[in-house]
Amino acid sequence: MYVREVVSADGSILGISYGCPDANNIVGDFCGSSYVNSRFRDRTKMRLKDDEQHLRQTLTTQSYEDLIDNLVDQFEGYKRAYSGPATVEDNEPIYIDVPGLKENASKGFRLGSMEVTRYFIQIFQSIQSKLIRY
Repeated sequence: MYVREVVSADGSILGISYGCPDANNIVGDFCGSSYVNSRFRDRTKMRLKDDEQHLRQTLTTQSYEDLIDNLVDQFEGYKRAYSGPATVEDNEPIYIDVPGLKENASKGFRLGSMEVTRYFIQIFQSIQSKLIRY
């Protein structure tokens, strides 16, 4: 996989192209946006498993699946806008809103929100490790 950026004199990115020089020899994880979102969805469901019953009881205007869809949408928004450091230690914590979620510091839960910084950075590091920049 390779990425080519076309950069203007002032440093702004004018265009990005990417491709795979030899599609027959691809090895490794899928790292496209839909796969990243799918992994985020699965991981979020696992993290919320112990709280699912409580969350289902607090939902009044949407289903539990709609809540999960909303969390993926929030994650997608952060993912698209992200341009920060590639390590957890250098980042401000990233939280997504989870209405009705109870605080649980060991899981990275605040009252009504869930920290996703570590997973978010792991995704970017995984993708970055697969790219060859020209």
